[in-house]
Amino acid sequence: MTPTQSQHAAPDRSRLAVHTMTTKPLSIAEAADAYSRRGIPGISVWVEALEGMTTANAKQIVDDAGLKVPALVRGGFFCASSGPERQKRVDHNRQLIRTAAELDAEMLVLVVGAEPGVPLDQQRGWVRDGIEQLLADAESANVKLAIEPLHPM
Repeated sequence: MTPTQSQHAAPDRSRLAVHTMTTKPLSIAEAADAYSRRGIPGISVWVEALEGMTTANAKQIVDDAGLKVPALVRGGFFCASSGPERQKRVDHNRQLIRTAAELDAEMLVLVVGAEPGVPLDQQRGWVRDGIEQLLADAESANVKLAIEPLHPM
């Protein structure tokens, strides 16, 4: 292809998706309609966008708009000084994995979190332990765990 030809080639949009958070305060139905009308083939669903509806209802909205769901966004938040609280968070992530699977999402995006005043190495251990507890669930649900790298500060 010559430089002139490549300048006029349409970009590959097959993997393009927009987060529902990007177009907040649109409902998931409004966002799905808006994305679909603009030729955007994917919608990454933030957990907050599902509030007040069943996962099956959200899935129907997305399917009716002809959209794919690359990601359910934001699980994680593994860091907590209390062992029972960390376990509660792992269990919540297990539910999010099931939700992602019900939406046919490729992945659950994890924001691992941090707790002020706790040594970074200790928090990294909590994150490792939390993710390790989710691996079998994610694998059986065919949902990838995507770790969003954020500075702990």
